[in-house]
Amino acid sequence: MERWEPNPNWKELPKPEVGDIVHLRLTDAFRYTAKVIVTDVGDDEIAGVIEGLFDGDTGGWLQSGEKMKFVGKQASFRYCFMQNVIKRNAQP
Repeated sequence: MERWEPNPNWKELPKPEVGDIVHLRLTDAFRYTAKVIVTDVGDDEIAGVIEGLFDGDTGGWLQSGEKMKFVGKQASFRYCFMQNVIKRNAQP
């Protein structure tokens, strides 16, 4: 991915497991949040599939545009980039 924004408070988040949702923040000229379904958890990195992107300011889901090319793609990232973790048993 282009540039994940680090979260200085990531250690306060629960450790993700396969099936959990992780939010990542993408920053370029604009700010986006990626919803990632975790597929693998390693010692240093997490992998998952980007399920969707939403505007970081309004919270609206992106329906079109250049960033949509990332939806459905695999992403790998370090723990320090996690903004939020939603445990699979807490998902609706």
